Amino acid sequence: MAPGTVPEAGAWSAPVGVTVDGQRLDYELAIRGLSAQTLAKSTGLSPATVSVARRSGRVQVESLALIVRVLDATPINPTLERLLRSPRARSDTAATGEPPKDPEP
Repeated sequence: MAPGTVPEAGAWSAPVGVTVDGQRLDYELAIRGLSAQTLAKSTGLSPATVSVARRSGRVQVESLALIVRVLDATPINPTLERLLRSPRARSDTAATGEPPKDPEP
């Protein structure tokens, strides 16, 4: 391709990828009571793609959009949310050595 030439739509061969926060994805699945297998079936993605996302790997933007759509459509279970600690709470504990305080009722 000549310098300064704009490629035609669809001419890019490499898909654009994004890195997923795997710990956060696992937490979001857990508080909704979803398994990785259910996520794969609900999104139409391969189990391998879901596994890559859960391991903080790079996935195509379109794959992330499908994951987000399923998460947004699945309500959070309030009891699971209270029982499970978010990735942020885990990192706060690691930094201070003390567990986070419970929120005021």
